[in-house]
Amino acid sequence: MKVLLTSNANNPYITELVEGLAAKVEIVNSVTEFWNSEAMFDVIHIQWPEELFKWLAPSKQQLIEFKNRMIMWRSRGAKIVVTRHNELPNKADAERFKELYDFSYSTADAVVHLGEYSLENLVSRGSGTLNSLIPHHIYTSYPNFVDRKEARKELGIKEDAKVILCFGKIRNKEEKEFIFNAFSKINIKKKYLLIPGFFERHSFKKHPVRKISIRVKHILRKMFSDQWLGFKFVHHRKVQFFFNAADVVLIPRLENLTSGVIYLSLAFNKYIVGPANGNITEVLRAFDFPTFNVSDEESVVAAIEKGLSANTSSTISEKDKERFLLSYSIKQHIDLYTTLTQ
Repeated sequence: MKVLLTSNANNPYITELVEGLAAKVEIVNSVTEFWNSEAMFDVIHIQWPEELFKWLAPSKQQLIEFKNRMIMWRSRGAKIVVTRHNELPNKADAERFKELYDFSYSTADAVVHLGEYSLENLVSRGSGTLNSLIPHHIYTSYPNFVDRKEARKELGIKEDAKVILCFGKIRNKEEKEFIFNAFSKINIKKKYLLIPGFFERHSFKKHPVRKISIRVKHILRKMFSDQWLGFKFVHHRKVQFFFNAADVVLIPRLENLTSGVIYLSLAFNKYIVGPANGNITEVLRAFDFPTFNVSDEESVVAAIEKGLSANTSSTISEKDKERFLLSYSIKQHIDLYTTLTQ
C-alpha cells in the first residue's frame, strides 16, 4: 500500500505518525507531491487543508485547482482521507477557509476524528463519508531526563512554588485576559505562572525598540514577580524543563476542537486543567482531570485550585493511556486505509 500524507509541518504529531506508518506501508510525506506528483497512490491523506496553500486562505482560482486535483487523484484510484484537527483554522480570518474545509470533509472517502465530539458534530451535519475515531496520540519523541529540581533551577523558579504552566503560543487577547484573570483569583500561596509562549518574537533589525522593551519586561517579571513570560519558540530539547517544573498544566484554548498540549502533558505525566469543550472534555475526563466552563469564573478558579491541591506527583495510569498511544493510532490508521482500499 502506498500513502501520500500531505504535510511538511514541523510538528511531532506528523513526524511521529509518519515514522510509525513507515514501518507498515510505503509512505511519502509531502505537500509538493500532492500538486505535482505523477505517481500512483492508494491513499491521499490530508492533515490540514490550508497547508496545501502555505497556510493561507485560497483564492477562488486556487479552490478550483484544488477541486480539480482531488478529481484527478480519484481518477487514478486513490482514496481521500482528511484528519479533522479543527472545525476551521485558528486564525482571525477563519471564515475565509470555510469553503475549503467544507469541500474537503464532504468529498473525502473518510474523515479521521481525534475525539467523539468531533465525530458526532460532523455526523450530525449529514456527512455521508466514513467517519473514523482515532484519538490524537501521546507524544513520544520529547527528551525527558531532567527532574523537577533541575528544571526549576534552570528556569529560576523556587522549589516551594505552585507552578501553573500554559504551554504553546498564546494566540489572542482573549486567551491572555483569561489566563491572567484566573491567576489573579487563585487563593493559593506561592502561586507561579509560567508561559513560555507569551511574547511575540520580533526581529531586532526590524523592531529594535520593541525587541529591547519586551526583553526588559521579561527579565523584570522573572526577577520581581510571580510570573515567567517567555517567547514563542521552545527548542525540542528544552520542552522538558517547562513541564517538569510545573505542578499543573492549564489549557487556555477557549474555542478549540482539540489541543496538542494535552498529549504533550500526558507524555510528562502532568496534571491537566482545561475547558469543557470540543474533544478536550472527553480526554480530561478519561484521566479524571477537572474541567471548567470558560464563561464561569468560579468554575475556572475551582478547577485550577483543585489541580494545585492534588497529588500531581502520582503517575498517570498506563492503562488509561492505552487508547492514546502511538502504537494504537498507527494500527487504527492502517485498519482504515485497508478498509478503504480493499
